[in-house]
Amino acid sequence: MRQPVLFIGHGSPMNALADNEYSRTLNALGERLLKNRPTAILMVSAHWETDHGTYFTADTNPKQIYDMYGFPDELYELKYRPVGYPRMFDKKSELGIKPSENNWGLDHGTWSTLVHLFPKADIPVVQLSLDRSKSFVEHYRLAEKLADLREQNILILGSGNIVHNLRNFDWKEKAPVMSWAADFDAWVNSQVRVRDDKNLIEHWREQPNAKMAVPTPEHFLPLVYCLGASYETRTKGPEVVFNEIQNGSIAMRSYWFD
Repeated sequence: MRQPVLFIGHGSPMNALADNEYSRTLNALGERLLKNRPTAILMVSAHWETDHGTYFTADTNPKQIYDMYGFPDELYELKYRPVGYPRMFDKKSELGIKPSENNWGLDHGTWSTLVHLFPKADIPVVQLSLDRSKSFVEHYRLAEKLADLREQNILILGSGNIVHNLRNFDWKEKAPVMSWAADFDAWVNSQVRVRDDKNLIEHWREQPNAKMAVPTPEHFLPLVYCLGASYETRTKGPEVVFNEIQNGSIAMRSYWFD
């Protein structure tokens, strides 16, 4: 049975400790996913960028990385330690995806979502890097080639944010939503729901609020991977499983792609 593709907005690392609508939604999604339990998870996190190459965590026991600063001690005490699945790319050598050279592990873009989806940490996890030298189209094409992993019972999960601007950030989770953030989030959703992937990937920068909503691309790119790895047509878009803008400028919109 084929696994779905999920895009999860992860927002503040503090969501890892939260008991709110967001965390409860992920809890429910995890229970839904366990009805067809994945053999392993391929995570595309916004927080691992590499230069001139795409890499994966090839450790049998990947370390947990606390790649954020200035948060309460409780967050750094949270443990999420699944095993790895290094053979995931054994049959994909032609793609040039290489084992990590810098001993990378699972960063907070990965464990802050998985701690709610699969709190037992009992499903193997591999994380994929984002190659800064690739164009959006190249990322999308790579994702298309990764789609057949789903037929091997591997769940592909992108963790990022459609809108992610920390320069215009309010520490209050329920802060008033900034209009430019809402407008860009709505435009992206309109393209995703009709699966106009080409327009979204090639023309998002032309939108009036693009520079504010996506000052840097790394949080947007996991959605590109989810689009490339999914099969919906323009007549059947994905399911929106969560929709909220936190802290005024962080879009938490999340999708389930069949």
